[in-house]
Amino acid sequence: MLVGKGISEGIGLGKVVILKENEIKIEKQKIKDTSAEKQKIHNAIKKVESEIENLIQNISGTEKEIMQAYLMILQDPTLIQETENGIKDLKYSAEYAVEIGFNSVIQIFENMDDEYIAGRSRDIVDIKNRILAKLLNEDVINISELKPNTIIVATELTTSDTAKLDFKNVSGII
Repeated sequence: MLVGKGISEGIGLGKVVILKENEIKIEKQKIKDTSAEKQKIHNAIKKVESEIENLIQNISGTEKEIMQAYLMILQDPTLIQETENGIKDLKYSAEYAVEIGFNSVIQIFENMDDEYIAGRSRDIVDIKNRILAKLLNEDVINISELKPNTIIVATELTTSDTAKLDFKNVSGII
């Protein structure tokens, strides 16, 4: 049985969509063709950039600013360099290089004294997961296209999730 605390009046009725955080397990894998792996990463990043740019065109206010910050994080040369180093120097697969490269940057953010900056590590995790989903050809629920009267069940909604939500179609969030 689930137990919670209501934060709004009334009840929401609708069809449930469960947003699970995919725990993607990436195995360490060595490769020979480093240029092909680098290209895979750049293609995945471009796809994620394109999705974020399209989202930015359809939103405004704080959500738009947040997603512009997401785009800046994604385009940060440090993230890309950490990932490419894993391929070039250690001959890691694109997926494993993303996992290792992004995790090293995530750890730096998590260890910062500033609570706000440390919290941005979740944004980097979200970006990493988006890139990995592209590399692994995994389907992701597009919450911008929810049907009317949807109830969202999630452990956590990422910043990018909430920016994409059309609240006219959401009857409740658990």
